[in-house]
Amino acid sequence: MSKKHILRTPFTAEVIFINNTAKLDVYQEEFRKIGESNETYKGKWNWSAFFFSWICGFTKGLWGLSLASLAVNILLTSMDVTWIGLGLSIYWGIRGNYCYYNLEKNKTQFPSKF
Repeated sequence: MSKKHILRTPFTAEVIFINNTAKLDVYQEEFRKIGESNETYKGKWNWSAFFFSWICGFTKGLWGLSLASLAVNILLTSMDVTWIGLGLSIYWGIRGNYCYYNLEKNKTQFPSKF
């Protein structure tokens, strides 16, 4: 059983549980920057989200977005249109931190601003 670490965010009475202690400070800093910019800053590039896209989303609790990405990847692979899968990976790399922030702040699976 993994130990859960508590991370307090700038949002009042919200707590984020992250199993990976090495990422603890990274997400806290990213969430602070996104919140202070009134969500104009969408977070920095996330390599783990780029390489593991929907898997990374599942680990963060982004079930809806992850299932949609997985379905699109399966569909496109069966049609031999794998280059669009690269586009999804780039989206996860660019917006992965913001999607996670949006889940924690607004409790929604899909961000309102893609």
